[in-house]
Amino acid sequence: MSENLQNFESDEIDEIAEFVKREHISAECVRIDIRPDVSAEEQALWIKQDPDFPPEHYRCQIRFQEKELELYQTVGADYPDEDEEADNSDLYRDSRQLLLSPEFLVESAALKANSVDEADDLQDWIKRGYCESETPELTYQQFRQIRQGLLDLLGVDRYRTLLELAVTAELERDEESEEWT
Repeated sequence: MSENLQNFESDEIDEIAEFVKREHISAECVRIDIRPDVSAEEQALWIKQDPDFPPEHYRCQIRFQEKELELYQTVGADYPDEDEEADNSDLYRDSRQLLLSPEFLVESAALKANSVDEADDLQDWIKRGYCESETPELTYQQFRQIRQGLLDLLGVDRYRTLLELAVTAELERDEESEEWT
């Protein structure tokens, strides 16, 4: 699967999308059976949560100039519409389109990298609430690898720009969600 899944329309300018477009960042994602970066036990829990619609796993190559960064992504099911006329043949379509886009992949990677940048060490990282994993030490090390991978891929200046854009976008989403509650 090498779909270049972009084109999210909004009234607001998507700064991450503009960054990806301006820097000619692309992504190619290939479906895989298991994620090598997540424990088998944790993946089994994901399947157990909804055995009728197990998640799909992907190995994604983020490309910038002649460099690549390998990331892994999991896509969960969009549940069938209750609308009788809805075509529910591909329950993952909407999630897949978003979660495998270059914009989402680099933003997600940037937020993971930023969590490492903000923490002094593993214990501080856990205390700040960055860990949503059954294996915090492994997850922290993976986030550190993602951080280094982004630095190697983009260089320091682009890396800092991406982090700033990602953090700003996340804060804006948080503010919007607070307005709706």
